[in-house]
Amino acid sequence: MAELLIQQGLNWITLGCIYALLAIGFSLIFGVLNVIHFSHGDVAMTAPFICLALATAFGATSPTWLVLALVIAILAVGLLGVVLDRVVIRQFRDAPAMMALVSTVALGIVIRESIRHLYPEGSNPHAFPRLVSGVAFEIAGVPVNWFALLVTVLTV
Repeated sequence: MAELLIQQGLNWITLGCIYALLAIGFSLIFGVLNVIHFSHGDVAMTAPFICLALATAFGATSPTWLVLALVIAILAVGLLGVVLDRVVIRQFRDAPAMMALVSTVALGIVIRESIRHLYPEGSNPHAFPRLVSGVAFEIAGVPVNWFALLVTVLTV
């Protein structure tokens, strides 16, 4: 029973860190641009699809190729954010808040549907290539994998 609680606690911490990273991005966008960016999650969603496409193109037989695909995907999403700011968000920076809100909701729909069009099976769960695998260490007999440790450390 104690092991189950510890495992669930580790799962909660890992998932909470992932949510915290998205919330930090959302907060930064609002704090810097003073725009409620409802398509932030949709923009973030493009990174795994870009990474998966690159990993498939590279063959991703080794972790080096997967890391390269990951770095390129991060840079591509950053570039996408800049382009979306210049094309969509900047147009509504001085407009009433409701205009920016509606435009970012519409932008989210466009991004979501574009992903759905480019990756028709994207709605079906698929295993994503692991960047890190294996057990880093154990807490009271419960294994802590490298992914959970990496997410937690990067969030901190």
